[in-house]
Amino acid sequence: MIKIIVGVLIWSLSGSLSAQTVISDLRDETDAGRVQLVSVAGNGSSSGAAITAYLINETATARRVDVNLSRPLFLVNAGSSQNMIAIQVYLSDGAYSSDGRRSFITLRPRVRTGVLFVAFCVDFDKDNPTERDRFSIGSVPPVLAPVMANIRAYLTANKNADVAAAAQAAVWLVQGKSIGKIRSRFPVTPAEERLARQFTR
Repeated sequence: MIKIIVGVLIWSLSGSLSAQTVISDLRDETDAGRVQLVSVAGNGSSSGAAITAYLINETATARRVDVNLSRPLFLVNAGSSQNMIAIQVYLSDGAYSSDGRRSFITLRPRVRTGVLFVAFCVDFDKDNPTERDRFSIGSVPPVLAPVMANIRAYLTANKNADVAAAAQAAVWLVQGKSIGKIRSRFPVTPAEERLARQFTR
């Protein structure tokens, strides 16, 4: 059964910070070895706040990570359930901070921090991932790269928009699934369908 979790990622914890605040991208931090991504699991959802994990800051200073991933994370399931593609990261309770221009989470030095990824199921005919599933980082399928770029651009321009259903539909539409078949799994309104098709252009 498809379950979508939305609506938990809409508040900011702090006011403006120094203009010199350094906010980095998660992929840059993990690629450089400054931050480790561990214990990546599902929570039974197909879309939205669907993936839990921990980030370990391996450095001696706090790292501020942009909630919007400049490069999506393609999460390869070690089991038989769905692979996932993630576009945003928040603290495990959905919280984040802001400097007035960008939203970010703070990873304290040498600390394991629980996080929540906004992600979407890739494999239509497989089960939703649960807490028993474990993931590793893989390469984004070429067919999904432009779709995810369009979704990220839309979220950048519309910061509080709820695009979970439209984004999930877009991921499956671009892989050849019909809107009728997608609607057999979860509701997609006409407006969400229009947005989904906009993402696939």
